[in-house]
Amino acid sequence: MKKYTHRIILAFCLVAVILILCFALWMNRSVERYGVLRRFSTSGEARFNYYDIKEGKVLESWEGHPWFFALVSEDKTDSYVRYIQENKDSVFKITGKREKEDCDYYGNGICLEDISIKRIEVVAK
Repeated sequence: MKKYTHRIILAFCLVAVILILCFALWMNRSVERYGVLRRFSTSGEARFNYYDIKEGKVLESWEGHPWFFALVSEDKTDSYVRYIQENKDSVFKITGKREKEDCDYYGNGICLEDISIKRIEVVAK
């Protein structure tokens, strides 16, 4: 019985470690960014410059990313477009999920964050 007890404990620990790693990876995809509008199209594609909310200034880059994409699901595109247009000179707080980075946009190894928006709000004008 003791022989099997160690195996059961080891298996339980292994499953716990795997679950913790999966949770950490899932949490790592959740992001919160502050940004100002860089460019916007009526199709819903928005590009934002990073914004330092504490310093109150636009950043030239953040962690090697010059700017980021932020998109909503197709069913929310119209309201998203309207909201961005009405507040185009504002600072936005964007929360969502980080998707696969776009490393092909410039073609020189610079990657861009691509964020699926869960929530977007104006935090400063």
